[in-house]
Amino acid sequence: MIEKITKTTEHIQLMEQFPSLGLNRLNPYMLSLPLGWMKSVTEICQLLSDYKKETGNQVKVTQIKEKFGSLRFYYRAPKQPAQLYETIEQLCLMTEEICAYCGSKGKIKHQDGYYMMAVCDKHYIPDETDYD
Repeated sequence: MIEKITKTTEHIQLMEQFPSLGLNRLNPYMLSLPLGWMKSVTEICQLLSDYKKETGNQVKVTQIKEKFGSLRFYYRAPKQPAQLYETIEQLCLMTEEICAYCGSKGKIKHQDGYYMMAVCDKHYIPDETDYD
């Protein structure tokens, strides 16, 4: 099973690093992500934090999770430039090639016969219903 952030050290560090984004208000179900993607999440938080500092606009993170094998990062940022939105979407899309367990190069594969997750060869667990 993939380790998820649930008020662990990594979660607390992320909240402390970006206090202005409202991460401390998220319950563990709204901040449930594989630890292999922490670098991508930190990069997105930094982009949003910088945007908030530069513009004075409110930014609030509402949910961070894995879905269909890649990162989903939901937030509110009024009047954000299209380039910021596109950069964040691209960073989320890139997680399809980052192992959710360790952060190394991976690709989306089926796990347990139905579950999709980006994994490296080391963390891939094949089964009888291997679709790849």
